[in-house]
Formats: sequence, C-alpha cells, structure tokens
Amino acid sequence: MVTFASTIAIDIPAFGINYFNATMLLLRDLIVTMPTQWGGYWMINNGPGTFPVGESVIQYRGLLSLYFNKFGAWDGTEKAVFKSFTDWATAANVPFTFANKSDFWDFEKDAADPPITRAYLANSLLQPELLTEEFLSFMHSGLFLTSEYLGCTGVTLAGKRDETLIYFIPN
Repeated sequence: MVTFASTIAIDIPAFGINYFNATMLLLRDLIVTMPTQWGGYWMINNGPGTFPVGESVIQYRGLLSLYFNKFGAWDGTEKAVFKSFTDWATAANVPFTFANKSDFWDFEKDAADPPITRAYLANSLLQPELLTEEFLSFMHSGLFLTSEYLGCTGVTLAGKRDETLIYFIPN
C-alpha cells in the first residue's frame, strides 16, 4: 500500500496568497485521471489557523488536505500519477509525502482522530466532470464569503469498485 498526503493553507493574507483556484483545478484533474488502484479523500474547510515561519506566526484561513492510498505495491508509477500536483506544490513550497506501507494496519496504526466532533452533514454524489469552474466559484463563495465555519469532504473510490462482491453466510 502506498500513501500520498498533503495539507495546504488556502488563504494567507500576509503573503497575498490564495491557493483555492489553483489547488481545486489540480485536484479536479487528479481525480479524473487517477488510476483505479488509487482512492482516498480530500477535505477543505474555511477555518482559521496559524503556522510558524522563522520567528513569526503566520495566520491563514482554510485548509485543503489530500489523503490518497494506492491499493497495490510501490512500483514506481506513484509519482507520475501526482506529477502535476507535486510540480505545483514544489514551486509553491507546499509539503507533500509519499509513503510505502506494508499493509493497512501499518497505515492505520498511528491515526489520531478526535474523540468527539460536532458536525452536520449533507451529501451528494458529485461526478468529477461536474467540478466546473462555475461550481468551484460557488464553493469558494460558500466557504470564504461567510463567517460560518464550513467544510467539505470528497471521497474517491478505488480498487474493486466496479466488481460485484458476493458474500456467502453459512447456516
């Protein structure tokens, strides 16, 4: 199993940076070209936060987090799948990681989820071809032109999603 992860601060006023459009367009292209061995999820929110830069603390608003898994062995194709994103991330000095995991437990054993999260969920199935610039503009307005704390999670299915699984339950 191979993992890819990246977390991007979206709006960084001190540097005059807003990565929303660039990252969402890269994400859209990644989703529609990603081989079926890859799956995972991405999350975006409009919450405030800070990160250190030398002796300073920089404030940002919004995070885009990408977490994708390849359900197969490391075979050298991994970096090619994410090339457009990693080229952009390298130029923008945005961190990302690839990791080779021995199995699902090796991936999951260090996960630290919060014990309690208050969330109100509404969902819809959204096909990648509907991630148009008009939709992205709607998302940007909904997330960044409000004082409410909001977030979205996108899930990309992978692997054997198109196969029918039959389970036999003995009597």
